[in-house]
Amino acid sequence: MSNPESADAAVPASLKKGPAAVAKRTVSALAAAAAVTALFLHAPVMAFPPVLALCAVLCQAEFCAMAARKVPGVSAARGCAAAILSWLIAPAFLLRGAGPLVPAFAAPAAAAAVLLALSAFKPGNMRAALAEAAGLAYICMPVSFFMLLAVPGTCGCAGPRYGVQLLFFVLATVKASDMGGYAFGKAFGRHKLCPSVSPNKSWEGLFGGMFGSALVACIFCACAADMRGADGACHRLFWDWLTYPRAALAGAALCLLGTAGDLFESKIKRICGVKDSSAFLPAGMGGFLDMFDSIMFAPAAFYAFCALNGLL
Repeated sequence: MSNPESADAAVPASLKKGPAAVAKRTVSALAAAAAVTALFLHAPVMAFPPVLALCAVLCQAEFCAMAARKVPGVSAARGCAAAILSWLIAPAFLLRGAGPLVPAFAAPAAAAAVLLALSAFKPGNMRAALAEAAGLAYICMPVSFFMLLAVPGTCGCAGPRYGVQLLFFVLATVKASDMGGYAFGKAFGRHKLCPSVSPNKSWEGLFGGMFGSALVACIFCACAADMRGADGACHRLFWDWLTYPRAALAGAALCLLGTAGDLFESKIKRICGVKDSSAFLPAGMGGFLDMFDSIMFAPAAFYAFCALNGLL
């Protein structure tokens, strides 16, 4: 006769249901949100490069661990070494006078070239090297745009924390879509959004996520006066550009980008046959890549928008 307690312990935390499991995930999510908010409000700007580099390496490790289930020979250690190499190469491009976008693409590409070159010495290891290089394209390139936003070359009136404010706006708005989508999906979800990739996502949840993102973006708009340049010399900066209608549209667009990132990682996990990228985070929240999936693509699109409209 089986023991119910041992059977319950064998269930992964991310699959547990009920009020206790939901409460643990909620408390863990709020604690993580508080820690990230404190980082953005109080940490010095130059603390962001090492933090982002560490996050990219951890996500790369989880990606390689998942890929190893599908492609024999994939090494998390080798993939992490390539991710670290890409972050070490990037400053070299900047020191040589290259534009800010060059290291975002060239550094991970150079690290991927090193991986592929090393695979030539091990016959049959090309597929593993390609899988590890795919992690660089999926993780290191997008995360480099986090860096470009957080530490941009802005004009004097923007202030040294202007880029940090922009990145905080993007991440908070996208993560609000996660919370809004979860709440609306639980309460009203009836029509599946993409059942073959993520059975739990619904169209109702998507609309709830868009509402949550738009709401948080409008809150940033209400606080925009405190985040504008002190002397007001630059009238095309993002906070001067932002109005309530634009904030609502920006929130909806960022929600769609977050949903695309979430579905993309869900597809990877489905291919690799895993529920979560890892069990590193508490209360069944999964791994670092599960936390980053929805915000992976949004900063790059937001950076492109701001660059094209002279808002950086």
